Amino acid sequence: MLNLKELARGSTTYFIANVINAAVPFFLLPTLTRVLTTSEYGLVASFVTIISVLSAFSGLSLHGIVNIKYFDKKINHPCFAGNCLILFTTTTTIILIFIYFSSDYLTKVTKLSQDWILIAALACLAQLISQIRLVLWQAKNKPVKYSIFQILQTTVNLTLSLILVIYLQMGWEGRASGIVITFISFGMIALYSLVRSRLVIFNINWSYIKIALRFGIPLIPHTIGGLLIVLGDRFIIAHFLGVDELGLYFVGIQVALVLSIAIDGFSKAYFPWLSAKLPTASQQEKKAIVHLTYKLFIGIIASATIYSFFVYHLFPLILGSNFVSIRPYVPWMIFSAAFMGMYTLVGIYIFHSKKTECLSLITITAGALHAVICYFMVEEYGLLGAVQASLLTSITTFLSIWIVSARVYQMPWFKRC
Repeated sequence: MLNLKELARGSTTYFIANVINAAVPFFLLPTLTRVLTTSEYGLVASFVTIISVLSAFSGLSLHGIVNIKYFDKKINHPCFAGNCLILFTTTTTIILIFIYFSSDYLTKVTKLSQDWILIAALACLAQLISQIRLVLWQAKNKPVKYSIFQILQTTVNLTLSLILVIYLQMGWEGRASGIVITFISFGMIALYSLVRSRLVIFNINWSYIKIALRFGIPLIPHTIGGLLIVLGDRFIIAHFLGVDELGLYFVGIQVALVLSIAIDGFSKAYFPWLSAKLPTASQQEKKAIVHLTYKLFIGIIASATIYSFFVYHLFPLILGSNFVSIRPYVPWMIFSAAFMGMYTLVGIYIFHSKKTECLSLITITAGALHAVICYFMVEEYGLLGAVQASLLTSITTFLSIWIVSARVYQMPWFKRC
């Protein structure tokens, strides 16, 4: 029998924490959109985007294998986690060197100075350390500690940003500085916690490094594809429409992000629960898991519909007058977030099949197609083309991942539950 009460307890805690984390920046939008101009928001968008891009490459998706290997009794997990942190440091060093020698091109693409791009890379390393701390709390089923850390980090981030933007009048650099100071501070706290709890040991183990790289390197195409899907449109918008339009688009994404964070809150409890159930699940239990997944699909689509309705009608109260023009595009963004959330619910089976190359092939293909479609649609239709391309890509990616996961990991998807 599936222990749904255990899942419900954990998911409720993660969900509440994620809702709080989403609510704080959401309720700050009325303030920040009245203080920052659209072009300043565009620079904030560029900075957040470059952090996401650099984190994806320096992190190599290793938080996933740290979570999975926690349940492998043959692994000395503290040593394994320590070697993953060593890999983070190595990849970040390589990225810093790359940024130094490619600064002219990167500055042209991102509209950010070399100094800010280098700072973003260091912030990424700190964020990855925090991510390992969070993943281990998640694996150990410690949702309260996970939530406290996450909520404190968000609160400090946004409090600092408000002080720097409003009282010190630092503009977009105040928001960026708030992000950097918070990431580095909490990265240091996370490292101290990991060492003190003896959850990491820094003894180089080449066999563990090989295991981590075998997991992470095949996922690089998946990472690139994901970046093209989620972030590629931002660079295209900046290229064709400028940082003002990018600022509008980024604000719309932040509104839609509330749904993504809510789904992620449930996933934080769902993935470890499912990882523990799948290896020994009977056919009847697999049917129950499939039945639950269908209910989650319906719940996500219903939530997206309700949220879109309320956001559309409350938009003038949420944002400053300079940003209201993005309102017609936000429902497209919300449903795009919904389908990306549904994709994560079926993508986990590909991880458990250990055929991550399939996931990489789908996402790199979807990402490349998205970049091409978005390029021409933005050129022709502006921001409307960008949001329509994103929704089309999200639906296509979800269906493709679902079909492949059904082939590589046997689940009774199309049998009566």
